[in-house]
Amino acid sequence: MMFPDIDRFIPNLKSLLVVYEYIVHRYQISKWLNINLQVKDSSCSISLAPHMLVTTMLSTIPDVVFGPFCDLAVAPVARLLHFQNIPLVTMGAASNEFTLQRQKMYSTLFRFGYRTDELGSLFVKLLQYYKWSFVKVLYEDNPKPWHECQVLLRPIAHTFTSNQIRSDNRKITSHDVDDNFKSIFIDFISNNASEKTMNIETNQTTLMNNNKDKEFFESVQIIFGLYIIPIVCLPGLIGNILCIIVFITNSMQRFLTTQFLLFLAISDTIKLSNDLLYSIVLIIQAFNQQYGKKLFLILYRYCHYINTVSTLCAAWLTLIVAIERYVLCSGNSQKRIIVQRNSRIICYSIIFCSLIVALPVSFRYEIVPLSTINQTLIDSDSPLRLSKFGSSRLFRTYSITFDLIRAIIPSLLLFYLNTRIVYLLCRMKSSTGTAFYRLTISLIIIIGCFICCYFPDALLSLILNMGYIDESYQKRAIREITDFFVTFNSAVNFPVYFCISYTFQRSVLRLFARKAKSYSRTTNEDVIQRQGQRQPLNNIRNMM
Repeated sequence: MMFPDIDRFIPNLKSLLVVYEYIVHRYQISKWLNINLQVKDSSCSISLAPHMLVTTMLSTIPDVVFGPFCDLAVAPVARLLHFQNIPLVTMGAASNEFTLQRQKMYSTLFRFGYRTDELGSLFVKLLQYYKWSFVKVLYEDNPKPWHECQVLLRPIAHTFTSNQIRSDNRKITSHDVDDNFKSIFIDFISNNASEKTMNIETNQTTLMNNNKDKEFFESVQIIFGLYIIPIVCLPGLIGNILCIIVFITNSMQRFLTTQFLLFLAISDTIKLSNDLLYSIVLIIQAFNQQYGKKLFLILYRYCHYINTVSTLCAAWLTLIVAIERYVLCSGNSQKRIIVQRNSRIICYSIIFCSLIVALPVSFRYEIVPLSTINQTLIDSDSPLRLSKFGSSRLFRTYSITFDLIRAIIPSLLLFYLNTRIVYLLCRMKSSTGTAFYRLTISLIIIIGCFICCYFPDALLSLILNMGYIDESYQKRAIREITDFFVTFNSAVNFPVYFCISYTFQRSVLRLFARKAKSYSRTTNEDVIQRQGQRQPLNNIRNMM
């Protein structure tokens, strides 16, 4: 047993020996256990405690060591016992240094007292409750020197720093005691006042910059959200709906690519509808800001998930279209049959996997309770904030993986496939001007648009870890622009098909021609004329 033989210390050697004798007598331990107890005075000394241990170990190796108590005495003793694999039991060793270095130097240490890092967390909760951000630590050199107090205060100060709480230390002198500690408070008030003046100037500069960034963001949001996105989305929605109708008609079913383009058009329709809803919320917010913010709060997380799923589906459906077109250009009939037979399975698999893979995105943000609204929320002007999962390393790893899957890997593969398709198409001189050739040209343009529109948005998320709600106004303005390019990509397919592919153009015009025929009235003259046309045909059949 190794504890300080100092009466003012709790615990001390004399009090622990009284407890030891009582327990041995009360439970009659000496009858069933042979105890050879050696008592040593550690004096809470960093040099005397290990000296006492080494002196004892020269004569006999202990089975267990109780104590020391003070951190400075425990550290060298515990390191020696670590190499001898002898357990050390103490209610001291409160510093978190013993926790951090446990595996390397303190593997046999067993503590059953408090820890200073937990004590620091208790202080932090108290300070946060009262919204205090500065702590002044007063200490004396008597009866213990300052370097021993540092062992206790260092982990507490580290906890303060990690929670953005400033702390400062000051030694109490005889002069402070004589003037009833007035000088301490005068120094504190004067230093704090000068710091507040500097903070006010810094805050004013920061506030001006934030106001400029906010004005820039609001201008970008109005230009893109209120004007450009609706102008792009409305024609894009009409075009994608026409694509869906054309691709399910019999005239386009003979093309193998039609099945993939049908699902791509559905994905783009969902994406454009989602973006148009965002513009509608902005328009409502312009007339009724409070109701618009409530609507934004309700819809954002769901729309964010739908947007993520639709963009992921569009990326991989575009990649499948490129692969299918490359197989057709290369003339590999066996692979073509495999793709043709499994086209629906491939499309449904992409949709199902996108729904599953994008699920964690819906847990990235959480609604801020009204009771916890603080200055940070007011500055960000957002009722949403990052959840614990959204700010964790696990979500960051997921976000990197998702951005690679969503845009980076598809873009690189599409770039390679596009160059190969162009090369193969140039060699197929006989197909120039055919329906196959024109459809391939339109798909090459669509693939190029995808690479140009998706790649910048993915790079911002992957390299800069740039989100939207939790970012500054300047970064949110950049995201408004990059998100518009993704929206533009979903709206550009119909005009490309219509301008280049004659087959698609005729199918669209045939839709309107059918509608015109369905509304035309049949007169008696039309009936007589049709009967007159059928009469010669009947005569020819009778002759045959």
